[in-house]
Amino acid sequence: MRDGTPVSSPAEGTIYMITVAVPGNGWEMPHPEFSAVNFCCDPVYGLFEIDGNHLASRVYDIEGKLRDEFTIDKH
Repeated sequence: MRDGTPVSSPAEGTIYMITVAVPGNGWEMPHPEFSAVNFCCDPVYGLFEIDGNHLASRVYDIEGKLRDEFTIDKH
């Protein structure tokens, strides 16, 4: 995102990752048009790994299947 507008690459703006735990179904993301990926109604869990200047994020479903991932390397 940059100035409230989605951009095509992380180099052009800021990555926001929103994680919440909400019991039950019926919760809706406030601005889904800004989401590249949205798991609002599927049970998932996420992991962040930081190693020096390397950040890796992975999201898995309850069966352990990788659903999404991204990495950022700071130079």
